[in-house]
Amino acid sequence: MNIIIVSAYFAPAFQPNAVRAVRLSSHLAKQGHDVTVVTLDERSLLSRGALDEDLARSLHSGVRVVRVSGGPSRRHPRPLRSETRFGLRLEEKLLVPLLFPDPYMDCLPGLLRTGRRLLKQHGPDLVISIAYPWTCHIVAGLLARSRNIRWIAEYGDPWADNPASDIKLPRWRKRTDKAIEGRLLRRVSRLVVTTERTKRHYLSLFPFLEDRIDVIRPGFREEPCQPGDAKRVSKLNIVYTGRIYPGARSLVPFIEALRHLRSNHPSLADTLHVALVGDVDLANQREIGRYALADVISIIGWQTQEQISHWRASADILLMLGNHGGIQVPSKLYEYLGSRKPILMIKEDESDEAAEIVENTDSGWIVNNRTSDIARFLDGAITGAMRPPSFRGSIPIERFSEGACLESYSDTIRKALGASI
Repeated sequence: MNIIIVSAYFAPAFQPNAVRAVRLSSHLAKQGHDVTVVTLDERSLLSRGALDEDLARSLHSGVRVVRVSGGPSRRHPRPLRSETRFGLRLEEKLLVPLLFPDPYMDCLPGLLRTGRRLLKQHGPDLVISIAYPWTCHIVAGLLARSRNIRWIAEYGDPWADNPASDIKLPRWRKRTDKAIEGRLLRRVSRLVVTTERTKRHYLSLFPFLEDRIDVIRPGFREEPCQPGDAKRVSKLNIVYTGRIYPGARSLVPFIEALRHLRSNHPSLADTLHVALVGDVDLANQREIGRYALADVISIIGWQTQEQISHWRASADILLMLGNHGGIQVPSKLYEYLGSRKPILMIKEDESDEAAEIVENTDSGWIVNNRTSDIARFLDGAITGAMRPPSFRGSIPIERFSEGACLESYSDTIRKALGASI
């Protein structure tokens, strides 16, 4: 079977959707399918992290990759989000509402032209799009309609009415997004989301999707790893991996809890170490400096996938920050589960599905995102008063393995090919 995958992010870019696209395309190629990935070149990406050549090397040799350059605005790209509160408000009011469906709108013509050329050359049976950005769904939807072929749309996060989004759109833009997305999804063969709450969210918005939604989580790879070059410390080592998004995930209560903890443990730096492995925004960096916690918290910065696995292996506790709204579960949670290291799950609200997974797998401790609750937990962790998790809850961790999740994807493809268009 010939398959085209449209994903803005792909190896060697180290980003969750790039990892997802590499693993999915490699899995399909191993099954004997002819797979072509249409993606943007690295210069066209607005969000640039570290390049991960290990991720690129893990790609199956049978996957064909076609890279597309973005529009003229990509010649001097920069991160869309400002680091200042005033800058964020200005962008949200004036710029963001005009970028439909997202800041990758100017890449649509190039992706569409390339996709149409590949349709003529390879005559695919199936198109798969991976978002964010939503531009990929529009491209895949137009390609599928032009040749009357099946289309699977994969969502990491919801598009319309996303309660976890930290970008506030005006009402007219929200109505436009919902109308366009609804019209687009009437053509989709299968919709793939990553949480049960996202599925319920989409069914409430678009009831016609009742028989076309599958929940397939990113999953983790069984790759036992040693600490390697990660910093070895002879104290309680708490590790957070990934980016901390301003507004979406708040680290401030955790930082304040460390400050309160220091009043009870003056030599806190001798007993506790926190490693933030990834991009930390300026606001959180200022909070760390404000409370003079640089001797307790280390900001490591971007690391490759292999280096991050070393940091997970070095941890005594893995730090997990929940999201507002209960819709999204960060993909790092599944990698945390695969490491079999205890998880400190800081819950944002009662609808947080990530907290439910931690509880049902008995893979860690769940604490509300309040300074007093976090400080109480950390004090117990330092003194050894916390009950260690068993990792044998009501739901086996193996259910979230990458192999199990990709096997579910094979079922989704079979359903898509059998769907009426």
